[in-house]
Amino acid sequence: MELKLFVKNALLELISAIEEVGKESEREVHLAKPQDNKCIMFDIAVTVENSIKGNVKGSTEGIIKVLGASIAGDVGGELRSGNVSRVSFGVYVDSETNQQKNERRKRDVIT
Repeated sequence: MELKLFVKNALLELISAIEEVGKESEREVHLAKPQDNKCIMFDIAVTVENSIKGNVKGSTEGIIKVLGASIAGDVGGELRSGNVSRVSFGVYVDSETNQQKNERRKRDVIT
């Protein structure tokens, strides 16, 4: 997998996951700077696995997997190889749900 495609896929999956967490938890969730002491830091090893099926040239697939080891081998007519990389990022998760924030704001206005 080319670097451009790896970075693109990693970012799209990361953004998608963060958006899903925000919706499901009803909290503000976004990428954060590592220096922010309110963020959760992730440092994960990922492998990009490439496979070539049969003898067809150009028939390759690139899949990002969270793993901790290199993969190489011939599996049933399918040649697979992979390289391990590290991805580090921080995620901010608000301590209050959106509903809790709204209720607190209403109380603050009344008092």
